Amino acid sequence: MCSWQRRFGAELFYLDGGNLRLAVSRPPLTPLAAAQAAVELFAYSSDGAPDLPVLADGEIRSTVWTCWWD
Repeated sequence: MCSWQRRFGAELFYLDGGNLRLAVSRPPLTPLAAAQAAVELFAYSSDGAPDLPVLADGEIRSTVWTCWWD
């Protein structure tokens, strides 16, 4: 979380049970940066996540990231 906050401006804005949502002020936009961030997010929370290409091209480039954790 600290690394994502520093690099992408990710801040926790929603936490409920197993759902964690981050507001991301500086999402990675280049293909390489998005792919690297998608691998990190997938490794942290792969439950319910789309496959890596979809994750890298979709949610990672958006201003809201969703994680499942428990």
